Amino acid sequence: MVNSGIVASPANLDCMNFRLLPSGLLILTIGLALPAPVPGDDKDPAVDYTRDIKPILQAHCYRCHGVRKQEAGLRLDTAVAALKGSGKNKVLVPGRASASQLIQRVRSSDKDTRMPPLGTRLSAKQIQILTTWINAGATHPANETPEHDPADHWAFRRPLRPAIPRPETIGWTRNPIDAFLAARHEQLGLVPMTEASPVVLLRRVSLDLIGLPPTPDEVTAFLDDTGPDRWQRVVDGLLQNPRYGERWGRHWMDVWRYSDWYGYQKQLRNSARHIWRWRDWIVESLNQHRPYDEMIRQMLAADELPGATPETLRATGFLARNYYLFNRNVWLDSTIEHTGKAFLGLTINCARCHDHMYDPMVQRDYYRFRAIFEPHQIRTDPLTGQLDPEKEGVAVAYDAKADTPTYLFQRGNDKRPDKQHPLVASIPEFLQPQPFRVTTVQLAPTTYYPGARTPVRRSLLAQARETVDRHRRKLAAANKAVQVADLATKAPPPPNIPPIAGGTFLVDDFSKSRPRLWQTGAGKWTWEKARLVQSHVAAARQMYSTIRPHPVDFSVTLKLRIIGGATYHSVGIGFDGLDANNLQAVYLSAYAKGAKIQYTRLVDGQATYPAGGQRPLNIQRGRDYQLRLDIRGQWLNAWVDGQRQLVFRLPARRPGALSIWTYDAAAEFDSIRAGALNPKFLLAHTATAPGTTVPDLPQTRLDQVTSEKQLEASRAALTGLQARIAADQARLAGTPSDQAPALSLKAAQLHRQTLLRQVEADLAANIAEQHRAAGNKDDKKLAAVRKQRVTLDKRLQQARQAVADKKQDSHYPPLTKTYPPTSTGRRLALARWIASPENPLTARVCVNHVWMRHFGQPLVPSVFDFGNNGRKPTFPHLLDWLAVELTDHAWDLQHLHRLIVCSAAYRMKSNHAAADTATRNRDPDNRMLWRMNARRLESEAIRDSVLWVCGSLDARMGGPELDTSKGLSTGRRSLYYRHAPEKMMVFLDLFDAASTNECYRRNETIVPQQALALVNSRLAIEQSRLLSRQLNDQVGQGNTETIRRQFLERVFLRTLCRRPTADELTACLDFLTAQARTLSNPAKLTPFGKGHKVRVPPASEPHLRARENLVHVLINHNDFLTIR
Repeated sequence: MVNSGIVASPANLDCMNFRLLPSGLLILTIGLALPAPVPGDDKDPAVDYTRDIKPILQAHCYRCHGVRKQEAGLRLDTAVAALKGSGKNKVLVPGRASASQLIQRVRSSDKDTRMPPLGTRLSAKQIQILTTWINAGATHPANETPEHDPADHWAFRRPLRPAIPRPETIGWTRNPIDAFLAARHEQLGLVPMTEASPVVLLRRVSLDLIGLPPTPDEVTAFLDDTGPDRWQRVVDGLLQNPRYGERWGRHWMDVWRYSDWYGYQKQLRNSARHIWRWRDWIVESLNQHRPYDEMIRQMLAADELPGATPETLRATGFLARNYYLFNRNVWLDSTIEHTGKAFLGLTINCARCHDHMYDPMVQRDYYRFRAIFEPHQIRTDPLTGQLDPEKEGVAVAYDAKADTPTYLFQRGNDKRPDKQHPLVASIPEFLQPQPFRVTTVQLAPTTYYPGARTPVRRSLLAQARETVDRHRRKLAAANKAVQVADLATKAPPPPNIPPIAGGTFLVDDFSKSRPRLWQTGAGKWTWEKARLVQSHVAAARQMYSTIRPHPVDFSVTLKLRIIGGATYHSVGIGFDGLDANNLQAVYLSAYAKGAKIQYTRLVDGQATYPAGGQRPLNIQRGRDYQLRLDIRGQWLNAWVDGQRQLVFRLPARRPGALSIWTYDAAAEFDSIRAGALNPKFLLAHTATAPGTTVPDLPQTRLDQVTSEKQLEASRAALTGLQARIAADQARLAGTPSDQAPALSLKAAQLHRQTLLRQVEADLAANIAEQHRAAGNKDDKKLAAVRKQRVTLDKRLQQARQAVADKKQDSHYPPLTKTYPPTSTGRRLALARWIASPENPLTARVCVNHVWMRHFGQPLVPSVFDFGNNGRKPTFPHLLDWLAVELTDHAWDLQHLHRLIVCSAAYRMKSNHAAADTATRNRDPDNRMLWRMNARRLESEAIRDSVLWVCGSLDARMGGPELDTSKGLSTGRRSLYYRHAPEKMMVFLDLFDAASTNECYRRNETIVPQQALALVNSRLAIEQSRLLSRQLNDQVGQGNTETIRRQFLERVFLRTLCRRPTADELTACLDFLTAQARTLSNPAKLTPFGKGHKVRVPPASEPHLRARENLVHVLINHNDFLTIR
C-alpha cells in the first residue's frame, strides 16, 4: 500500500470514503470536511417549519396546548393557531422573536413562568431554531393538518363486525378467520402453506389445549378415524378434558399476575395467604365453561355480586394478589396498573404523575380510577371452624371504609396530596360514552359475616362437641387417677418404722478414703473438709462403686450437693450394677431447661429413660439434697428431702453393686448409709406394669376438679354456641323472625354463663398448677401462676356480676369477625363496565391473548398497550370480527378456541422449507401468518410432558401450593408448585417461567443452561429409566434386532407421537449397539461427580441401560420440546 502521508484521526474519519473496485482493490478517498448547515444558524436562515419547528412543539407543547387540552386557551398544534394566540395575547410576533412571549417563556428561568413547566427544558439549539424561524417571518404550510385527536383511536371505538372477505383463494379457507388472512395474503402476494400432517396437528392441538401430548392410543385412534368430523370431535374432547382448565389456567395466571404469598419468615408482605384458592377458581372456571365476562365481574367484585359464595369469593384473589404490607400506595398503584393492562390494554399507570403522554387521560383520571379501589381491603375468611387465618381460609376483597377520600398526588408525590379537591370514583373521561353507574350494594349476611355460612357453623358445632367429648374423656381419666392414687396411698409406712432395721450394709461419712469399701472408677475423686468431691466435668459417668454387692431389698440415703457442670448437672445413685455400662440408677438433674428426678437403666452402655420414671423437680446447684431409695423386689420409692417424689416398678433385677456417680457435673458428697430394707416398712405401689408412677393424691384430686370444671365449661360453650346460631338465623333471615329478640337475649345470657364457667375452669386449673409448682419446688412457675391468680379473681368477679346483672342486654359476640354490611358498589360498576359488550377494549384484549397463545404471536404486538403508543394490529378487521364473535357468543372462550383451532390457518405447516420463495422473501418473519409458527413449549409444559409420557404425572387437581424443592421428585402438574419471587422451581425458571411481577407475554430465551438442566436433571434421568422399563415389559428384554426395532417404534410414538423415519431408525439402532458395547466395559467408564441423588438406579444389563439412554436423548429432542 502506498503511503499517502495522511493520518486518519477522529476529526477526519467522517470525510473518508471507502470504495471497492471490481478487481477487489480497496480505494480510500478523502474529501474536504465542510461543516453542515445548522438550521437556525445566522448563516443559514432557511428553517423549515415541518422539519424543524413542528417536532419541537409536538414534543414539548402539545400536551398542554394541543387538541385535547388548551391551557390559557392556546393551541400550538398548527402554526395558524399559534399565530392566533390566546385571546388578545399574541405569543408569536412574526419578524420579532424578542417581542414574542413564546421565546420569552422558553428562555425564562422563573419556575412560575417558564415553559414547559414540567419535563425537559428546550435546549439552546432548539430555542435558536425557534428564534430564527420567528425572525424570518414564521412562515408555514398553508394547509397544515391539526394534531390527530388521541381519543379518535381505533382501539377506543367499539368494534363492529366487518364483512367477511371473499378472496379468490376461497378453497383454502375453512372459516371466517381464513377469509381475513387469505384476503391479506392476496394483497401482498403471499402463498400460504398447506395443511400439516395429522400426527403433527394432533400433537399441536393437544399441547395447545391441555398442555400434554397425545398418547399412542390417541394417535392410533385419530389416524384410524376416517369420519369427516374427526377433527371437531378431537377438539371437543380436549376442551372437555379437565386438563384444559389447568393448561389455560396457567396462561391466564400469567396475564393476571398470579403469585403465591411471600414475605419474611411467617410475615406476609406480598400477595395473600391461601391465594392458591384463586388459582383453583381459575382452573375450575375454565372447566365449568364460565363466560369471560362473568370471570371479570367475579375477580373485581365477587363480594358485591348477588349470591356471593365462598366459591365465588375466591375470585377476588385477583385483587388480593396486589397486597403490599409496607405501602398502601404501592398496593393501589399495582391494582390500577394491572387492572388496566390485563382487561383493557391501557397503561393507566402512565397518568399517575402527569397527564398521559399519548392517550387522552389526564392525571385526574388516574386518581378517579384509584377512587374505585380506595375503600377496598383484603381479609381472610374462614371456610370451616378453623379461625386461624395462617392455617386455613380464603383471601377476600371487600370495601372496609366507604368514606375513605381519594386525593390527587401533585406530580405523583404521595407526600403532596391535594386535600382541597377530593375526587369521585370514575373511569377515564374519554371512555365515558360507555355507562359507568355506581350504586351502593347491600350485602347478604353470608358475604359480610362468615359465621352465617352453613359450613362454618357446622364446623364450629363439630369442634364444640368434640371439645365436650375430649373433656369427658379427660374427666374419666382424672377420676381413675384419683382412684389409683387413693389405692396406692391407703397403707403409707407408719412414721415410727425406720426403713433400715438391724445392722447396716454401708456407712461412710466421707471424711477419708476407705479402699476396703469402695473402688474408684472414672473421675477426679478427692476428700476435702470431710467431704468426698468429684470435680471432673465430663459427658460420661464418673463412678465410685462399692466392693461388695448390696442386699436385694435395701434402703440407701445419700447426702449430696451439685456444685458445677456444663449442661445436665446430673448426680445419682446406681444399684444392681455389674460395671459402669450395666446398672440401674436414680439421679437428680439441675438441667436449666428441665430440672427433675429421673430413673434410668443402662444395658451395654445404652441408657433408657422411661416416661413413667421421671418427675419435674426444682433441683438447683449449690444446694444440699438428701436422696433416698427404698427398693423391695421390683418396687422403687425415691425420696428427696423426706418427700416421696417417685414410685416406679422396675424391670427384671439382678445382684450388683451400689455406686455414686456424676454425669456432666461436679458434686460434693456428705455421707451415705445403706442397709437391708426393714420387712415391716411398707412401700407405695401400684398394680400396673413396670414403669408406672403413683400420682400425688392431692394433686390428682385438684386435677379432677379442673377436669370437672372444664367439662362444665365446654358443655356451656356448646349450648351457648347453639343459642348464638339460632339467634343469628332468626336475626339475619330475609324477613327477621318475631322470635329474634328473645333468641338474642337467650344467646347473650348463655354466653355470659359460658364466660363464668370458663373462668371457673381456668381458676381450678390455676389452683392445681400452684400445687404442682409448690411440690416441684419450681419457684419461677409458682410466682407466675400466683400472678395469674390475681387476674383470674378479677375475671371471676366480673363474670359473676355479669350473670347476676338484672339489666341484661341482648348483645352476644358473633361466631366470626363481621365486616360492613354494605359496599360502595364501585368495583361492581367497574366490572360491569369492563365486561360490557359496549366496551371497546375488553373483548379485543381477550381475543389477542388467546390468539397469541395459539399462534405464537399476537394480533396486536403490544399486548398490554392498545393505546396510541401501542402497535397497530396486523389484521385489524379480523381482530374486530373475533371480538364481536366473542361477545355475541356470550363471552364463550371455548367457542373462541374452537373457532381458531378449526381454522385452516391453525392447521398449516410450520416447516417452511418447501414454501414459496417469493413469500419467504416478502414476509420472512411470518407477520402475515402464511405458515404456522413453531414454538418451544413453556417451562411448565416441558416438565409436565416429561412426566406424562413416562407415566408419572399425578392427576390430582387443586390444593395448597407445593414446595418447589420437590418439583423434580414429585409428579403434580407444574402450576401447583409455589410461584413467588425467590421461591420458584429452578428448572421452570431456566425455561422462562412467568415473571411474578408481570407476564403479559412470556420471554423465550435460548441459553446453554437449558440444555444442561434437561440433560442433567434427576427428573429426566429418572423418568427415562422408568419409561424404558415400561417399554421393556411390553416388548421384552431380549437383545434381538426385532425387539430393538419394536422398542424404537414404541418409544418414538410415546415421546414424539410419531414413528421414526428410516434414517432415525438406523441411527438409533447404531446408537443402541454402540452404547451397549461401551457400557459392557465399566472399567473404561468415567463416573459422574457429585450431583442430585437419583432414586431410580440404571439397568444392570448394558443393552437395557442403552435403551434408557436413548429415551433420555429423545426427551431432550427438539421435536419433544417444540410445538410444530
